[in-house]
Amino acid sequence: MTAALKRTPPPTHIGLFDNIDEERLERIWTPFWLNYPEGTRALEYLARLLKQPKSHRPQSCLIIADPAAGKTALAKQFVKTVNPEFTGKGEGRTMPVVYVQAPPNGNAALLYTAILESIGAPHRPTWLMNRKIFELQNLLPKLGTRMLIVDELHHILAGTVRDRSVFLNVLKSLSSEFGIPIVGIGTKELLRAMHTDEQFASRFEPYRLKQWNADEDYARFLVQLCRHAGFKDTSAVKQKGFVRTIHRQSKGLTGEAWKLMSRLLEYAETQGSDKLDIGMLEKIGWVMPGERRWMASQKPERHA
Repeated sequence: MTAALKRTPPPTHIGLFDNIDEERLERIWTPFWLNYPEGTRALEYLARLLKQPKSHRPQSCLIIADPAAGKTALAKQFVKTVNPEFTGKGEGRTMPVVYVQAPPNGNAALLYTAILESIGAPHRPTWLMNRKIFELQNLLPKLGTRMLIVDELHHILAGTVRDRSVFLNVLKSLSSEFGIPIVGIGTKELLRAMHTDEQFASRFEPYRLKQWNADEDYARFLVQLCRHAGFKDTSAVKQKGFVRTIHRQSKGLTGEAWKLMSRLLEYAETQGSDKLDIGMLEKIGWVMPGERRWMASQKPERHA
């Protein structure tokens, strides 16, 4: 008889992340809100818009900033602050602020669908626009809605000029119909495109989110990120050289600073270190935002 072949059992685990606190890694990468001066200023601005009395022509706005500047985090924090928690029991639910993302193709009909989905309203994709409008006319007043936030509004630039015009008219119509401000959120390309429409420009005030300066507020922000992740030794993070380097590498953008610091904190965790140092930047393979665009524009190298 032929002897049975012995098989080596597969490894039960990969040792790369042995002895690493996985809960700590999850804490590092889980998005959260930190109060910071520019964010507070923007939240206060939105609160003033929300408090204005209803009218047929309420003041609306466009929040403009670079990608990864913290626009979406800001909007979601405002919604979380204003909207009461819904337990799913009983009637009397309210939703003062409705948050949606603009359809990726700038289709106005899909905007109505997104609003219906956001408020949890039963609907069918096959409904005509008039039916969707009728449902919103019935439901938004019952919810006490006083503001609509449309994130990623620069998506409408992907559509045709006609599609863009229809979408803008829908935004103006929604604002007038319900007497509520519309908050559009997007990039600076959106601002240039939208302000070719004089009526839109007069009703939608631009609001620019400022980038960070490499100052004490920024240093405090970086320290807060470390403490949230459970890193108690923040001595290196408080040094001016460290602060300036992180600021330069993240282009002063809130989202980029969070990603960069999370990468550094993750690396420190995998190395069993309870503190950061600037030399870790060379270990994590960080690519600055501007360099990413340059790399994407290069042709791939051909191998012989």
